[in-house]
Amino acid sequence: MSKLIWKNDYNIDVPDIDDKMKALFEGMNRYLEYDDKRRKEEDYDEIGEVLADLSEAVRQHFAHEEKVLTQYHYPEIGGHKKEHRRFVKKILAFRRVYSEEPEKIYKDSVRFIREWLVQHIMDEDMRYAPFIRVQKYLNEHSAQSRRGR
Repeated sequence: MSKLIWKNDYNIDVPDIDDKMKALFEGMNRYLEYDDKRRKEEDYDEIGEVLADLSEAVRQHFAHEEKVLTQYHYPEIGGHKKEHRRFVKKILAFRRVYSEEPEKIYKDSVRFIREWLVQHIMDEDMRYAPFIRVQKYLNEHSAQSRRGR
């Protein structure tokens, strides 16, 4: 399966979140390296480790993103967190099945993770992005005004 390529369309213009999302793409691409043509039985332990690393990177990214959304009082944070929890549960389920039947779950997990990440960025993250940018601007402008008095 081809690599995930970061596109400018995925930028939400909140630099720290964009940077962490790019790192997730890198982790996903490490997982994609084990395509059908090159995957061998001895690769399964390493693939499992890469999946574990990817799931940890996802959890860290979500925690950071949720911290930012909380900091700026994003009104739809509850639904966003729910989407994150659903994704983490699915990844954990893939990891459980992977430990028992790695050859069966690899393609399903790749397809799901790829589609979910892109869809989540384009739908959910793009929904909060303008709100966060405005809140950051207002906070910075307010802080500058207080210093200028």
